[in-house]
Amino acid sequence: MRGKLGLYWVLPARILGWLGGFGAILLAARLLGTGRFGAFSVVLAVWGLVNEAVTLGYPRLLIRELPGHPEPPALIGTILSLEAAVAAAAALGLAMAAAWNGDPWFSAGLRWLIPAALALPLLTVLSPVAQAHQNWSTSMALDIGMPLFWCLFMLAVWAGLVPATLVWAPLTAAVIVWALIGGVWMLRRTGCARPHADLARTLGRESLLIGVSILMGSLYNKFDLFLLRGAIPAEAHSLYAAAVMLYMNGVGFSGVWVTALYPVLTAHARDEVHVRGWLETRHTFGLLAALAAGFCVSQGDWFGRLVMGSAFSGMGGLLTAFFCLLPLQVGNMFLDSLLVARRKSASLPLISAAGLGISIIGGLLLIPRWGVAAALGLRFAIEALVGGLKLWVIRDMTMAAAAPMKAVREVGGWAASGLVVAAGSGLLAPVTPWLGLGWAVLVATILLRRLMRRYAGFVAAAATLS
Repeated sequence: MRGKLGLYWVLPARILGWLGGFGAILLAARLLGTGRFGAFSVVLAVWGLVNEAVTLGYPRLLIRELPGHPEPPALIGTILSLEAAVAAAAALGLAMAAAWNGDPWFSAGLRWLIPAALALPLLTVLSPVAQAHQNWSTSMALDIGMPLFWCLFMLAVWAGLVPATLVWAPLTAAVIVWALIGGVWMLRRTGCARPHADLARTLGRESLLIGVSILMGSLYNKFDLFLLRGAIPAEAHSLYAAAVMLYMNGVGFSGVWVTALYPVLTAHARDEVHVRGWLETRHTFGLLAALAAGFCVSQGDWFGRLVMGSAFSGMGGLLTAFFCLLPLQVGNMFLDSLLVARRKSASLPLISAAGLGISIIGGLLLIPRWGVAAALGLRFAIEALVGGLKLWVIRDMTMAAAAPMKAVREVGGWAASGLVVAAGSGLLAPVTPWLGLGWAVLVATILLRRLMRRYAGFVAAAATLS
């Protein structure tokens, strides 16, 4: 039942961390407006790429390897040294990009990322160390610290206590402060020894396979933001970027599912557990996507203005389309973890390279002509292709034949849930939009309780099968 307890700790941590990061982005949107938020979102996209380049899949390896490793301090020291080397290269790349870019404000944002990149290795190993030992309360504290600091520092900028030209500084300050605080905890908890060359070679090979695939996956999820910046007006780009930010925060929050399931997949490495995990992921996020899309159909425009500011009007259609993509994207996140758990991560770079290739070629050919419509279509096509390839790689996993009527009932349940939310919110919103939101929250709460019971049953069944 430690996996069940893990979800109960990771879920509030992810909620609080999501609120912190989301609050910082919300404050930046209100501070910058549609004129500059698009550029701000591109800098955040670059930060996401730096983050994934530095971690290179090491958090997952730490969770898997640390509990039974004979020398935990050496393992941590080796991973820190490998990440530090990549961080130094990333910092150099940021410095070169800032010098080359002709936009002074955008270049300033890139320069502020350089010290954050150098502190990143220490930050990224903290929560995995706690999760590896299933120390969920500590993992919760380590997960929420940096986003909450980011939000607090951004609040100071928004309130005028810090000049608006330093809108980039809160992220860098939060990363450095929390890396130092968490680093003290880690040194006391497990220690850190000199890296081992043999261990570095072993970990480097596997993490390179995982990390490069994650990095390419992140790039094909962000490539349209870079292309659209020159293909559509700045205001329209900021609107699309705001919708992407809202959606990706939803994806990040949904990642709590994958985070909590990964230790279960590795501890109970049986086909029955892996298949059940896949089926539960598909069911859970098909249902959650239907709820989100149903709400966006009726109140997406109002919600976008509520959270991002009155300048961000007309986001309802974009948000509806993005949340229809949620099951595909979270499903692919789960399949990444499943491939690592089944030790088939060698296929991940090739699969991600296929997705990235389509994103680059399709983006260069289609986005300059068809803009946002092409960007959305490419996102759906790439996620579907990548998911299909991952399922093909694990075709040896014993799966029961799908009953057509069961699939029809499942999809019908998703559609019905979305319609209930859309109809209820649409009827109540004319009275006051908050009633429509309250209805959506009520329906989501009822269904989440049911989904949590299903999850607890899955974890208990996995323990029994082992």
